[in-house]
Order: sequence, then structure tokens, then C-alpha cells
Amino acid sequence: MTNRVALVTGASRGIGERIAAYFAAEGYDLVLIARDGAKLSDVAEGLRHTHGVSVRWSAVDVCAFDAARAEVEGHIAAASRASKSSSVIADVPKRKIPAELTS
Repeated sequence: MTNRVALVTGASRGIGERIAAYFAAEGYDLVLIARDGAKLSDVAEGLRHTHGVSVRWSAVDVCAFDAARAEVEGHIAAASRASKSSSVIADVPKRKIPAELTS
């Protein structure tokens, strides 16, 4: 477990999957959220195998706010305990999105 954790929603496909791969390649551990649990499980396993990062995931619809919030809070608490970190990195708005993610 690193000291950096990225939360990515919509991580089972498309840009969400590519963003998760970007953060994994940068050494971030991941908390992945998406509706398609089967696909998300495959994505999570691939990222673990390829990048050697820790990946926690939940199949939940973020439009079901209370359920999604409970899942995310649980994963963040577990990630924080595992990394002995008091916070989870949330710096995507501060970064320029790499061109390979937008093409």
C-alpha cells in the first residue's frame, strides 16, 4: 500500500477506466466505483496485476447517493488505515489531464 489513494468513479470502462490506469501507473492505490461489478472486478484485477497497486472496489450506482456514500467512506477509511495516512489524495482538478487520456 502506498500513501496515495485515488478514488475513481465510472472505473469499469471508458475514461474512468483510463483514469484508473493512469493513477495506478503513477503508483496510487485505488478505490474504484462503478455499476458493472463483473467488469469492474476484471479492471481491478488487471490493474493489480499490471501495476502492483492495492485496489478496492464496489459495484454501486453513484446516483443512489446514500449507498454510494457509505461504500466510498468505508473504502476510504480502510485505505487510510492500511496506509497509515490521515487523508486520501484528491488532486485531479489541480493536474492537467494527460493527452493519452483524452484521445
